Amino acid sequence: MDESLGIDGLMKVSLDIWKAPSPASVDLDQPPTPVTFIFGVGPGGLSEIEYTLAGKKKGDRVTLTLSPNTFHAIFAHLACQFHGVAGDHSKPISLVIQVTGVSRAENREVVKAMAGTGSSCSGGCDCGCGC
Repeated sequence: MDESLGIDGLMKVSLDIWKAPSPASVDLDQPPTPVTFIFGVGPGGLSEIEYTLAGKKKGDRVTLTLSPNTFHAIFAHLACQFHGVAGDHSKPISLVIQVTGVSRAENREVVKAMAGTGSSCSGGCDCGCGC
């Protein structure tokens, strides 16, 4: 993995994510939840989270505060990958996201990611999104 790579189209992106009710209450000493996805394969273009992460490198961090009505707008086609982190997104939450890896995705990973966009993850959030 090239440490100097910034997040860009069709890159495999690995993140560690911490969740809390507010930015001030995020405890970075707790174990994070890892998330990995292929950047830039969504049918509607880049999601807001992808725009936020674009150009970031390993070690960079961002903080997001999500309200119940912004979860799907921010994560779009990546909602299923982030559903496990956000959980019940019926309440406001804050996420600290640290980039832990950026690498060129293999062709099979890109095809698999593209085939999975738009499918339901059955996360059971009851908001009518299909998660």
